[in-house]
Amino acid sequence: MTTKPPNYQCHRFSSAIISHAIWLYHRLCLSFREVEDLLAECGVTVAYETVRRWCQKFGPAYVHKGWCHCSIHRFHCAYRRLS
Repeated sequence: MTTKPPNYQCHRFSSAIISHAIWLYHRLCLSFREVEDLLAECGVTVAYETVRRWCQKFGPAYVHKGWCHCSIHRFHCAYRRLS
């Protein structure tokens, strides 16, 4: 069975930010509030409830596809350069 890629249309934030939030939650076993705090340190203001909705909506696609997502790594590298 093939899964369709996530559709980020009609979302306020870019796919890189959404992907990074989902990655933080699933890969590092953080709470939604911890993900909210980490994104706030990057300058992204997002509520923990939004992170929860993203993980509910897009999380299964990432779990089935795997963790290699270029947008996640680009966002992480961009954040590290700014620090």
